[in-house]
Amino acid sequence: MGEWEPSRTREQNVRTAITLFLREAEGAGREKLFEIRQDTHDIIDYVRNASRRNESVGAKTWGGLRKASERWHREQAAFWADVRRANRKGGILAWNSLLGENEALGFQLIPLTDEWQLLEESEEMDHCVADYGPGCASGHSRIFSIRQDGKRVAATQIANWGSGSWRVQQTRGRNNGPVGGKVEQAALSAASAYTKLWKQEGAEHRSWTGGKPGPEQHGPEQHGPEGPGENE
Repeated sequence: MGEWEPSRTREQNVRTAITLFLREAEGAGREKLFEIRQDTHDIIDYVRNASRRNESVGAKTWGGLRKASERWHREQAAFWADVRRANRKGGILAWNSLLGENEALGFQLIPLTDEWQLLEESEEMDHCVADYGPGCASGHSRIFSIRQDGKRVAATQIANWGSGSWRVQQTRGRNNGPVGGKVEQAALSAASAYTKLWKQEGAEHRSWTGGKPGPEQHGPEQHGPEGPGENE
């Protein structure tokens, strides 16, 4: 019996999420579909983790599911922030970014290259980007803070899809909110530039634990992991 319950809960959660997604998307206009797409990645994370805990999502509407997902992500961000504060005397994960600080469509795209910078971004923007350190250190992801006139606007995650291709995984504004089309285009430019540099390098990018990355960035400025405040 114990083996069946988690499976049944997972099936129910997936069925609920798909039903609410289809109901919300039916007849939606372009802007609404864009908003739904922005929410989907975080909701999948939430549903997957609820299923692992054998908990039913229990939402009746897409809006309710989105609010539950946002609440869970805030709790996760707070938890990991506490963990990192408790371990400040220990080593931190750090990694290189092939693409240094650059500009696109009037936005500054700044690579975040260690856990402290991710934590600072997470606290300033009230989202869960602080959780992405292991994925960056493993070489799967890179995170860029998107800013305008020095102010944080959004953060984008680009991911290595293999064969030298880096694509935008998600782009989120404050409180995990959706972003505008120009911000999305700026994020796409980062992924495109990273793909080009990756293919030029011709080798897998290394990762570091608890140390500064080497000078392998490209762009007008280079940023090492000096701790919070480096890119202010």
